[in-house]
Amino acid sequence: MGLQLMLRAATSLRGAAKSIEISEEIYRGRLLAGPCHNTVRNHLLRIGLYELNRAKAKLTDWVWIVDHTIQVGHQLCMVVLGIPLSEFQQLRRPLQCTDMQVLEMLPMEKSNGEIMGGHFTDLASRYGHPMAVVSDEGSDISGGFNVLCLGEHAPVRCIDIVHKISRLIKKILERQEKWGEYRKQSCATGNRLRQSKLGHLPPPKPKTKARHMNLGPEIQWGVGILLLRDGIAKNLNYDDEQRQKLLDSTAAIPGGVKNTVFCGVGIC
Repeated sequence: MGLQLMLRAATSLRGAAKSIEISEEIYRGRLLAGPCHNTVRNHLLRIGLYELNRAKAKLTDWVWIVDHTIQVGHQLCMVVLGIPLSEFQQLRRPLQCTDMQVLEMLPMEKSNGEIMGGHFTDLASRYGHPMAVVSDEGSDISGGFNVLCLGEHAPVRCIDIVHKISRLIKKILERQEKWGEYRKQSCATGNRLRQSKLGHLPPPKPKTKARHMNLGPEIQWGVGILLLRDGIAKNLNYDDEQRQKLLDSTAAIPGGVKNTVFCGVGIC
């Protein structure tokens, strides 16, 4: 039951253990100590180890999904999931994690095309060359598949839809001068608003990685500032003295952002 709560309901380890205890009390009318959360964890790890090590068929129609986990300390983990194309074609719904088989999960401290190529070649020798590969087309993964494709079997290489759209958005925005200016002024605004009267209105910090997958907060901040401007325009009637006080309080905001936010309101 603890494993089902974790796998199907995304319950925490301690939450799963406590839920078993509560269920015993409600449905059986007795109060029994539930299993330790470490017991639930150990059972989950055993299932994961079995899935990783169990024998898998050597096929010619594997579809691989390849990616790296987030780096923790000096290590990251390469994960390769697979599904036979014949099984995928029989699905009458979108692909789910439970449809996949874990072909490889390998911790590593360094990743480049040569290293990844060696791992992919080893995987292909154990399970058969893949018919298709889905990845983010990162330089190390892409370089690894260039090594794998030197032989007779060249898989179809597909970029996942999230990274595909992110690249398209990047190309569009790189051609927009207004977007570059907006981001530049937004970053300057965050520094200048710190410890000011408008310190509660800082823009979100841009992501250093996967930046074009996380544009939502930056755009929402701009929209929020525009809504604030509209609220000031509708609800406040400033005299000259109040208007000057507001302008003095916003002196830290760069001119471009200030114009965007306050112009047209009658206070700039």
